[in-house]
Amino acid sequence: MVLLLVFLDISPAFADVVEDKKWIPAHTSQYYNDGKYSGSLERYLYSGQYIPEQSKVVEDTRDGWSRTYYICLRHAEGWSYWDFERDGTGTNRPQELSYSDSQGYRGTLYRYNTIMTLEEPYPRGPCEVGSRKIQNRKFIAFYRGTVTKPAVDTRVYRYRGWVYAAVPDPSDSYHSGGGSGGANGEFSWKMEKASDNSDTRIRLINSATIAGNHYATRNPQYSIQSSGVVSRTSSSPINITVNNANSLKNKNINLN
Repeated sequence: MVLLLVFLDISPAFADVVEDKKWIPAHTSQYYNDGKYSGSLERYLYSGQYIPEQSKVVEDTRDGWSRTYYICLRHAEGWSYWDFERDGTGTNRPQELSYSDSQGYRGTLYRYNTIMTLEEPYPRGPCEVGSRKIQNRKFIAFYRGTVTKPAVDTRVYRYRGWVYAAVPDPSDSYHSGGGSGGANGEFSWKMEKASDNSDTRIRLINSATIAGNHYATRNPQYSIQSSGVVSRTSSSPINITVNNANSLKNKNINLN
C-alpha cells in the first residue's frame, strides 16, 4: 500500500489586496459604487403589489313613460269620434348606457329587453267635439354588460446584495514563516478493527491545518482520493473508514 502526501500552496490568490465587503439592503439602481465599495445588486420587490384587471357582469333597469294625445272630432256624417292628435313628451331610453361605480369599474351596458308595465285604454265611444284625452304608458328597459376595472400596479423595486472593496494589505505580506504556504497536522491511514470478531478496516485521516502566519486565508479544502475506492472532499477535516481493507491493496491514497 502506497501513501502519497500532496501539499498545496495555500498562499492567497492576490499578492497585495484582501477582500472587504458590506451589505446593501435597498438601493435604487442595480449597480452600486460609493467610491470604495462597488458591485451588482439583485432586484427584489420592495413594496406594493400588482392587481390584474378585473371584470364583472352588471345588470340595470330604467323606468320610462310616454303619452299620446287624442281629440274628439265630428265626422262628416254628423257623429263624433276620437282621433290621434299627437305624441306627448316622454322618456326615450337609449340602446346603450355608460356605467361607472365607486369601485372603479367602467364599461357599457346594452338594452336587451323592454317590458310595458302600464297602457291606459284607447279612448272610445261618443265624445264631445273638441274634448281631449291622454293615453299614458309605462315601461321598464333592461340592460346588461361586462364592465372592467383596470389593473393596478403599485410595485416598487429596489436592489440589494453584497458589494466589495479591494483594500491594500497593510502588512504588505500574506504569509511568513511558512515559505510558500504549508500545512500542519495529520495525514494518515491505519488498520483497525471495530471489535475482536470484525474484519479489518482502514481508517483514513486528513486533519491538517494551514501553517504559517497569514494576513488572511479563505476556502480551505480537504480531500482523500483513491481511484475506484474512495473520493471525499470537504471544507473541514476528514476522518473516514474503508470497511473492505483489501480494496485499497496496491492502490495510491492521495490526501490533499
